[in-house]
Amino acid sequence: MEQDNKQVKNGEEWQCYPSGSWKVAMQWVDGKPEGPYAQWYENGKKLVQATFKNGKPEGVGTNWYSNGVKQSEGTVKNGKQEGALTRWHTNGRKQPEIIYQNAEVESETHWNEDGTLK
Repeated sequence: MEQDNKQVKNGEEWQCYPSGSWKVAMQWVDGKPEGPYAQWYENGKKLVQATFKNGKPEGVGTNWYSNGVKQSEGTVKNGKQEGALTRWHTNGRKQPEIIYQNAEVESETHWNEDGTLK
């Protein structure tokens, strides 16, 4: 499909690192990301897992550190943060956890790297 004499992406996109390991897997519809999105570190561990709807994040999105420990996880609903947004230290212990309701911060809890409350 063309739009203003520019090629508009449609279909699956797969990218690899020069080493041959997967880098990105995603789909495009009318030039916008749509559906599952995944990205990996060159070491093969997952970096990002998310879902897109009409070119915007929708649903649960998760990021990981290169060592495989979860870095963050949250939910986007109708283009707005909803529910818990949690981040973790590289040792796997929680950092902040922010609770959203109707895209507004309802509460926050923060932890130190040793797991104690701030």
